[in-house]
Order: sequence, then structure tokens, then C-alpha cells
Amino acid sequence: MQKDHRCNLEACPKCSRRFRIRMTTELLRMIEGWEHCTVLSLVPEKMRVPLGKLHELSFKRLIDRVRKRLSRSGLRDCAFFGSFDLSLNVEDNEDPHWQAHLYLHIRHPKNSALKRKVSEAFKFEPTALRPYIAKAMPSSRSRRASEVGGSITYAFKRDFYRRSGFTGRKGERRTAGQRLRNSERAETVTLMAGLRVGARVFFRGLRRDGRFVREI
Repeated sequence: MQKDHRCNLEACPKCSRRFRIRMTTELLRMIEGWEHCTVLSLVPEKMRVPLGKLHELSFKRLIDRVRKRLSRSGLRDCAFFGSFDLSLNVEDNEDPHWQAHLYLHIRHPKNSALKRKVSEAFKFEPTALRPYIAKAMPSSRSRRASEVGGSITYAFKRDFYRRSGFTGRKGERRTAGQRLRNSERAETVTLMAGLRVGARVFFRGLRRDGRFVREI
């Protein structure tokens, strides 16, 4: 194999890291000009598959579905970039399943109007403890660079975890993060080995022009 050979697969640590660094740099430059930036973590319905069936999950179909729903919503004129995260969810040690999560950076202030527009675009997964989480990015340039840089890096991560749901001592529902078991990790590696880097990433109002991201 040549020294400079690139497989450009999600499962490759070097290729995924190279892509993550490049995209983070470009998107940070882009977001500097946004007056408002809100990070959304969403768990829409019908984005889960049983344990052992992760190979049936198609990020392309999920992206097409998300784009269609957003294009028909009150968010159709908002620029954003998004990515899909993945977790293995278990409730009281039962019903193990893979759950895809939608992670969006959107050019919109964090307010009730945003939540209403998102709720009109998506029906949320009924089993999710917190299907809608919104965080406004700071307006300060230095703080924004730090926080947005971290959130962008998170959007492109390739390490996935278990989310174990249980009932607390006071009867409240809680979750705990755990490492994947070897057989579960093998499922994620097999899935990522079939994906080109960037296959979980999508844009609206933005365009990748070669190595750079530009606003349309």
C-alpha cells in the first residue's frame, strides 16, 4: 500500500480524523458570520433498528427523509449542517436496539418558534427520554470558537456508546452511558466500513465546493 493512500472510509481512524479536522475548520469559518447559531439534538421516530440488524440502517435514506421534512417546514429557509449519531439503547435491561440521533447546527435563534417549527417537521421517538435538546451558541467570537468547535467535532465522532435507561430511587427515569460490548462494537465497525467519510453529514443552504464549505 502506498504511503499516501487514503481509503476514505468512516471506519478508518486516520481518514475520519482528517475529514473531521478539515470540516471543523471550514464550518467554524462559516459560522463566524452567523448572527445566531443553535445546536439541536433530536430523536425523530422510526430511526431505530433491533440489535443485530444495524446493517439494515441506511443513513442515505435517513438523510433523504430529513431533508424532505425540513424542506416542507418553517425551517426551509434556514441554513444548517447536520450529522447522525448512533447509540445502543436499553430500557431496564430489555429491548436492546440501535437508535439514530439527528444532530443539527442551524442558523436560527434558540426560542419557542424554533421548537414549534422542529415539532411541525418531526414526530419524536416516544421512548426517548429527551427527544428535543437545544443549545444556543455564544455570540462572543472566542467562546463561540471553543464551544462550536467542540460541538462540530462531536457531530463527526466515530465512537458510539450504550444508553441504559432505568428507574431512579425516586421513581424518575434516568440514563447511564456505558461502553459497547465487543459484539456490539463489531456491528458499528461493519457498518462504518461500508461508508465513505462524510456519509452521515448533510447540508442545507450550504455547499461543499471541493475542500471548502460555502453558503449558497
